[in-house]
Amino acid sequence: MSLFTSFDGSIGRGQFWLGILALAVIGIVVAMIVGPLLLASPSAGAIFSLVMSLVLLYPAAAIITKRLHDRGKPMSPWLWIFIGPGIVFNVLQALGIGFTPVNLGGAVVMQPNGIGLAMSVIVMVIGIWALIELGILKGRR
Repeated sequence: MSLFTSFDGSIGRGQFWLGILALAVIGIVVAMIVGPLLLASPSAGAIFSLVMSLVLLYPAAAIITKRLHDRGKPMSPWLWIFIGPGIVFNVLQALGIGFTPVNLGGAVVMQPNGIGLAMSVIVMVIGIWALIELGILKGRR
Protein backbone atom coordinates (compact mmCIF):
# COMPACT_ATOMS: atom_id res chain seq x y z
CA MET A 1 0.00 0.00 0.00
CA SER A 2 2.95 2.35 0.58
CA LEU A 3 3.45 2.27 -3.18
CA PHE A 4 0.41 4.54 -3.47
CA THR A 5 0.70 6.55 -0.25
CA SER A 6 4.35 7.31 0.41
CA PHE A 7 6.69 9.66 -1.41
CA ASP A 8 9.77 8.12 0.26
CA GLY A 9 12.11 5.59 -1.27
CA SER A 10 12.49 4.42 -4.83
CA ILE A 11 10.98 1.77 -7.06
CA GLY A 12 12.16 -0.04 -10.15
CA ARG A 13 10.44 -0.26 -13.50
CA GLY A 14 8.45 -3.36 -12.57
CA GLN A 15 6.85 -1.78 -9.52
CA PHE A 16 6.23 1.41 -11.51
CA TRP A 17 4.33 -0.50 -14.21
CA LEU A 18 2.34 -2.50 -11.63
CA GLY A 19 1.32 0.70 -9.85
CA ILE A 20 0.35 2.49 -13.06
CA LEU A 21 -1.56 -0.60 -14.24
CA ALA A 22 -3.48 -0.75 -10.94
CA LEU A 23 -4.44 2.95 -11.21
CA ALA A 24 -5.48 2.47 -14.85
CA VAL A 25 -7.67 -0.52 -13.96
CA ILE A 26 -9.32 1.46 -11.14
CA GLY A 27 -9.96 4.37 -13.52
CA ILE A 28 -11.39 2.11 -16.24
CA VAL A 29 -13.65 0.18 -13.86
CA VAL A 30 -15.05 3.38 -12.33
CA ALA A 31 -15.52 4.90 -15.80
CA MET A 32 -17.38 1.77 -16.98
CA ILE A 33 -19.71 1.99 -13.99
CA VAL A 34 -20.33 5.75 -14.05
CA GLY A 35 -19.64 6.52 -17.72
CA PRO A 36 -22.97 5.38 -19.19
CA LEU A 37 -24.78 7.73 -16.82
CA LEU A 38 -22.79 10.69 -18.18
CA LEU A 39 -23.03 10.11 -21.95
CA ALA A 40 -25.87 12.58 -22.49
CA SER A 41 -24.06 15.46 -20.82
CA PRO A 42 -20.58 16.44 -22.06
CA SER A 43 -20.03 18.82 -19.16
CA ALA A 44 -20.87 16.12 -16.60
CA GLY A 45 -18.45 13.75 -18.34
CA ALA A 46 -15.71 16.38 -18.35
CA ILE A 47 -16.27 17.15 -14.67
CA PHE A 48 -16.24 13.43 -13.86
CA SER A 49 -12.95 13.10 -15.75
CA LEU A 50 -11.48 15.99 -13.75
CA VAL A 51 -12.65 14.51 -10.43
CA MET A 52 -11.22 11.07 -11.31
CA SER A 53 -7.92 12.69 -12.28
CA LEU A 54 -7.78 14.51 -8.96
CA VAL A 55 -8.68 11.37 -6.99
CA LEU A 56 -5.93 9.37 -8.71
CA LEU A 57 -3.44 12.27 -8.59
CA TYR A 58 -2.02 11.53 -5.13
CA PRO A 59 -1.27 7.82 -5.71
CA ALA A 60 0.10 8.56 -9.19
CA ALA A 61 2.33 11.31 -7.79
CA ALA A 62 3.64 8.91 -5.14
CA ILE A 63 4.51 6.29 -7.77
CA ILE A 64 6.10 8.85 -10.10
CA THR A 65 8.12 10.43 -7.27
CA LYS A 66 9.56 7.08 -6.20
CA ARG A 67 10.47 6.26 -9.77
CA LEU A 68 12.10 9.69 -10.17
CA HIS A 69 14.19 8.92 -7.07
CA ASP A 70 15.33 5.67 -8.71
CA ARG A 71 16.28 7.60 -11.84
CA GLY A 72 18.35 10.03 -9.73
CA LYS A 73 16.05 12.98 -10.42
CA PRO A 74 14.50 15.31 -7.84
CA MET A 75 10.73 15.33 -7.37
CA SER A 76 10.49 19.00 -8.20
CA PRO A 77 10.32 20.12 -11.01
CA TRP A 78 10.01 16.73 -12.75
CA LEU A 79 6.78 15.63 -11.07
CA TRP A 80 5.09 18.89 -12.09
CA ILE A 81 6.44 18.69 -15.62
CA PHE A 82 4.99 15.20 -16.01
CA ILE A 83 1.57 15.75 -14.36
CA GLY A 84 0.91 19.50 -14.74
CA PRO A 85 -0.16 19.54 -18.40
CA GLY A 86 -2.65 16.72 -17.81
CA ILE A 87 -4.23 18.63 -14.94
CA VAL A 88 -4.47 21.78 -17.07
CA PHE A 89 -6.00 19.73 -19.91
CA ASN A 90 -8.68 18.27 -17.61
CA VAL A 91 -9.52 21.67 -16.11
CA LEU A 92 -9.87 23.23 -19.57
CA GLN A 93 -12.09 20.34 -20.66
CA ALA A 94 -14.26 20.58 -17.52
CA LEU A 95 -14.68 24.32 -18.10
CA GLY A 96 -15.35 23.82 -21.81
CA ILE A 97 -12.42 26.04 -22.82
CA GLY A 98 -11.01 24.84 -26.16
CA PHE A 99 -13.54 22.03 -26.50
CA THR A 100 -16.78 21.68 -28.47
CA PRO A 101 -19.56 19.19 -27.64
CA VAL A 102 -20.13 16.77 -30.52
CA ASN A 103 -22.99 14.25 -30.78
CA LEU A 104 -21.72 10.81 -31.80
CA GLY A 105 -24.73 8.57 -32.22
CA GLY A 106 -26.47 9.67 -29.02
CA ALA A 107 -23.30 10.08 -26.96
CA VAL A 108 -22.07 13.63 -26.59
CA VAL A 109 -18.29 13.98 -26.33
CA MET A 110 -16.01 16.98 -25.96
CA GLN A 111 -13.89 17.43 -29.10
CA PRO A 112 -10.76 19.55 -28.68
CA ASN A 113 -10.20 22.61 -30.88
CA GLY A 114 -7.85 25.57 -30.62
CA ILE A 115 -6.24 25.61 -27.18
CA GLY A 116 -7.78 22.21 -26.36
CA LEU A 117 -6.10 20.68 -29.39
CA ALA A 118 -2.78 22.34 -28.53
CA MET A 119 -3.03 21.00 -24.96
CA SER A 120 -3.84 17.54 -26.34
CA VAL A 121 -0.60 17.54 -28.32
CA ILE A 122 1.40 18.85 -25.34
CA VAL A 123 -0.08 16.20 -23.02
CA MET A 124 0.64 13.46 -25.57
CA VAL A 125 4.28 14.52 -26.09
CA ILE A 126 4.97 14.88 -22.36
CA GLY A 127 3.14 11.60 -21.68
CA ILE A 128 5.37 9.74 -24.12
CA TRP A 129 8.45 11.41 -22.63
CA ALA A 130 7.31 10.45 -19.09
CA LEU A 131 6.67 6.84 -20.11
CA ILE A 132 10.13 6.58 -21.65
CA GLU A 133 11.80 8.32 -18.71
CA LEU A 134 9.94 6.45 -15.98
CA GLY A 135 8.89 3.18 -17.54
CA ILE A 136 11.63 2.25 -19.98
CA LEU A 137 14.95 3.83 -19.00
CA LYS A 138 16.98 1.99 -16.40
CA GLY A 139 17.27 3.36 -12.89
CA ARG A 140 19.56 2.51 -10.01
CA ARG A 141 17.50 -0.52 -8.93
